[in-house]
Amino acid sequence: MRVLLLFSAFLLISFTSCKEELIGLCDSPFEIKVGPPINEDDYKVYIVSVKNHHHWWLSGIAINGNIETNNWNEHTRKDKYVLDNEKYIFEKIDNSSIKIKLKVEESNAPLKLHISLQAGNCGGGFSVEK
Repeated sequence: MRVLLLFSAFLLISFTSCKEELIGLCDSPFEIKVGPPINEDDYKVYIVSVKNHHHWWLSGIAINGNIETNNWNEHTRKDKYVLDNEKYIFEKIDNSSIKIKLKVEESNAPLKLHISLQAGNCGGGFSVEK
């Protein structure tokens, strides 16, 4: 329920802060598939497939339910980019795939990311955790 509220907040903020005209109707929702985690060095790695939208952007990230307040406007409109954080690495490989690396720490502290994506007036999201 909390994730749904966070996702709704992301969408509301994204829609009200948009200065450009919205691109069409959302008649084809995002098709997002999160692959199983892979252990790679000090990271748990997820490969995510994004279909039905070719020019999407990152609209928000929540860490353990807390919304990140970074300004990603310049990065999130590109076809390829990397956001490096002390707890995770978000890499948009291309318009149909994302690679997320969650830092595996020695402590057993939980780490759950909720990622919100947007394309025009269509929104989608998914969660990963270590």
